Amino acid sequence: MFVVSGIIMVGVAYFGFYGFQRANLSEAIALCQLIPVMTTILGAIFLKEASDIAQSLVTVLSIIGAVLIVKPPFIISSEASEAHENENPERALGNISILVSALCFAISLVLSRKMAVQKVDPQVGMFYSSIFLCMVSACGVMSQGYRPLDSTEIMNVFWICVLSFVSHSFFLKALKFGDAGKIALTSYAEIPFGYALDVMFLGHVPELLSTLGVILIFSCLFVQMLKDQIFKYVREKFKKKNAAKLEG
Repeated sequence: MFVVSGIIMVGVAYFGFYGFQRANLSEAIALCQLIPVMTTILGAIFLKEASDIAQSLVTVLSIIGAVLIVKPPFIISSEASEAHENENPERALGNISILVSALCFAISLVLSRKMAVQKVDPQVGMFYSSIFLCMVSACGVMSQGYRPLDSTEIMNVFWICVLSFVSHSFFLKALKFGDAGKIALTSYAEIPFGYALDVMFLGHVPELLSTLGVILIFSCLFVQMLKDQIFKYVREKFKKKNAAKLEG
């Protein structure tokens, strides 16, 4: 299981980098938010985990949003699909790669959950998975031959490491002040930020269908945040309706 987990994490990194190099930033970030949905589906299939109405609604909204972004020709009309491919021939392949990366990450979460149920120490699991991840990654790099990085690439790697460290540090700090489930919802904020950065700095203006897909996936945040209030309101309305029938 450790070997499988390490290999899957290689898939997360490889397909993630490949996808972000080719897909529009706003679309790629939105597709990354499908990880909770994929984890919910896999957890229900392999771990027999139950899901509530809110999770089911989030799953439906996310799948529709992903279809609008990826635009598979067997679902979306041929004209919209062809326009999507002509704008950037590799863009569709990048979006699919992001989906594969998200699926790999969801599988790794399910495996981690399974190991936790089997009382495997999380530090042990992380240690062995990291070893196999490094081994497989090193083999892939050596098979391509050595190529030194230029100054621009070195600076890009440096800033990726710095920003990742800052992001993770603030996230861990936030966990001291709130519930993990609620804080995890803040990841949906990446969608509007990514959309704005994509337009302002990269010059990508997503078409209407992609924008609708991004909005649908972002709306999952409000479903998760307001689910308690919505269900409470529906229950109260249902009770009042039943009470009125009994009185009548």
